[in-house]
Amino acid sequence: AVDLIRLDGQMITNMDDQIEWLCVVEGIIRIAGQLGIKTVIKSIDGEFQYHTLLNVNADYWQGNYALMFDNCPAAEMCV
Repeated sequence: AVDLIRLDGQMITNMDDQIEWLCVVEGIIRIAGQLGIKTVIKSIDGEFQYHTLLNVNADYWQGNYALMFDNCPAAEMCV
């Protein structure tokens, strides 16, 4: 059984130029949550990405930019 989905960093990077990717990321996280599958957002390496993704409710975050802030969504989740 699948218990964790890690979203590819390219999906997050693409959000910088194509906001449609935010809809894709949000959709994957929402569906995973409904199925009880944990999610990891990878490659949060910029201010736009960080602030845009604050409210998508991923379980874990990865990326240099996310780790710079004390207010990272549940700092212990930033790996």
